[in-house]
Amino acid sequence: MAAVLGIVRGHHGALKVESAAGRGSTFRVLLPALAAVQSRQKTAALRRDLSGTGTVMAVDDEEIVRRIAKNTLESWGYRVLLAENGRRPWIASRRRRRKFHWCCWT
Repeated sequence: MAAVLGIVRGHHGALKVESAAGRGSTFRVLLPALAAVQSRQKTAALRRDLSGTGTVMAVDDEEIVRRIAKNTLESWGYRVLLAENGRRPWIASRRRRRKFHWCCWT
């Protein structure tokens, strides 16, 4: 319950508890209505900040992580190459066949 209260307070909300013998307990979580609007505005601003162009190499040994990275980066406008280990980007950069704007290991 302490963790729930901490999360609710962190979102500037409140937790109301009503309890009666033989009836049980009712918990109400109250959160500010503007949080959703502000959150969408922050998300839109963040998307603008992360948008760009260029080639990115995403490196991870798990396929699902590579797919998520690829989808996210492409949605921001980047061309994405994938690798399952650090060897591919190292070889590509040594041969200078590919120019990466950045390479991320996850």
